[in-house]
Amino acid sequence: MRFLDICRNPHNPPEGDAPYLLVVQGDYINVRSTRVVVPLVDVEAVAIIRGGLMPEFVIEGRRRVVMVTPELAGVLVQDIGDVVASAEARHYEVRRAIDVLTGDF
Repeated sequence: MRFLDICRNPHNPPEGDAPYLLVVQGDYINVRSTRVVVPLVDVEAVAIIRGGLMPEFVIEGRRRVVMVTPELAGVLVQDIGDVVASAEARHYEVRRAIDVLTGDF
């Protein structure tokens, strides 16, 4: 998996609201056991969506999710599912959300 890959969240139960994880760890960081990810949560499950901090995505052509940037975390590679899409076309928005989170904007 690479920077900006969108992967299935294998620990999300069928009724869960965080079906995907967005890999935000740069490819040049050579850590084999973990990746830094941000959960992508169903739009309906998010009470307040903060524009620049939490961009929205449509995954697999139908599922609307929000990048819940404040929940950025390191996750074991074995706890990340298959790649289903890429957010490469949204590179600027993803970077901006992380910058807003860290106060570096």
